[in-house]
Formats: sequence, structure tokens, C-alpha cells
Amino acid sequence: MSEVRRQLLLLSLTLMGAALMALGMVAGRSWFVGFVREEYTATTGYEAWMASAGADQVAPGALVAAQPKTMILRAETTLVVGSPEQRLLAVRFLELSRHPRAADALRRARSWHSSRQEDGLCRRLDEALARLPDGELGGAE
Repeated sequence: MSEVRRQLLLLSLTLMGAALMALGMVAGRSWFVGFVREEYTATTGYEAWMASAGADQVAPGALVAAQPKTMILRAETTLVVGSPEQRLLAVRFLELSRHPRAADALRRARSWHSSRQEDGLCRRLDEALARLPDGELGGAE
């Protein structure tokens, strides 16, 4: 076998291996996502609130009022990378905050989850948006 043929064979085997790995990742995504959870070490008020499963209904408003950008961004991150239960808690956190900027985060999350056809979470996001100032789906004009 010539050197060029060996190189072509090696290249095609590498390409086939990469294609098989990509197919495996796509096929196994739903299985893998089931194991993804954020871990909360209760170092900030948000993590403590999430670790307590949202028992305190006053804390979200105080936390977001004190640090709106940080707390809303933290909750928005949970809406993307948290487990299904954590995502619902993050929706509740933003809803309880009653902060106008929370509606923007919920609208972005709704768009993201809608594109992934997560209808149950989208319904919950719609409920939370309806309860927030400037929370209608279209946003403030």
C-alpha cells in the first residue's frame, strides 16, 4: 500500500470516528442533561435561597433590590443550566423579586426554552410574566 493511500485511509478513519462521536453526543444529549445540576454552597443569598427550595418569599425582592444585575443574571444562568426543579425555582425567584428587569430575563428564558419545545416550563414562564410589572410577553414599549 502506498504512502498516499495509507494517509487517505487514516484521514477517512479519523473523519468517520469524529462523525460517530458527534452522532453519539447528539443521541446521548437527553440522557446527559438528566445528570446536570447546579451545586449551591450557600455562599450568597441566592444560593442559600435556592438551597432552601425557595422557602423565604421575601428574600428575592430584597436580594434583587440590593444587586439587581448580579441576582437577575444568576437566576437567568440557572434558567439555562439548572435541573428542571432548579429552573422552576429560578422562575419563582424572579417572580417574587417583582423587579421590572426580571421580566426581561424571563422573556429571554421563554424564548430559549420555547425553541427547545419545553412546553411545561414555557407555561410556567408565561404565568410568572403575567404577574410581573412590564411582564406581558411583548415587553414594555
